[in-house]
Amino acid sequence: MKLSDVLIVIGVLGVAAGLAALLGDGWASQALLPLAGGGVAGFVGERIKDRRRKRAAADL
Repeated sequence: MKLSDVLIVIGVLGVAAGLAALLGDGWASQALLPLAGGGVAGFVGERIKDRRRKRAAADL
């Protein structure tokens, strides 16, 4: 499993934890960090994958 895949999985889990905190009668401040962290991790993972795809296409 590559770093980008790990970051995407962390992103999904972070967003899920944030939503669970919001839906589970939690405060918005409790959900903010997992939501933000999950969003950033997912975004960075996708950027890494896109760069890898572009590099592979340029090498052909």
